[in-house]
Amino acid sequence: MTRIRASVVVVEKQKLLVVRMQDPLSKTLYLFPPGGLVEARETPAQAARRETREETGYDVSIDESSEIKADYDFVWASTLISCSTHFFRATLTSQKRLPQEISSTLLGSEWIPLETLAQVFAYHPVIRNTVIRLAS
Repeated sequence: MTRIRASVVVVEKQKLLVVRMQDPLSKTLYLFPPGGLVEARETPAQAARRETREETGYDVSIDESSEIKADYDFVWASTLISCSTHFFRATLTSQKRLPQEISSTLLGSEWIPLETLAQVFAYHPVIRNTVIRLAS
């Protein structure tokens, strides 16, 4: 089964918005662009906006014309997961930040310098290449 996901690439002042997540079994730390599952009766763009708000506290405007769909496999919790992710470029609608979700796997969000993208996303070439493409 393929997980249909949506994710955003938000750049402000030469920095990228990311979420810090920890694999529950391996305890490996990852930085990801905000995103998650597309729910029933939700478009990928709507899911990307909702997930960004939940995970980071920021509200964003999605550029639907920037969409890049990427299909790839990812190992999470010792399980190989087939993903089909709709990546979008997005911009903050406000600098105001609402409370964000924090859990045992979602540890928070932060801004990272654009010059670190290749290194930060070296764990997965499809994610790395797609994020770099949308961030430039």
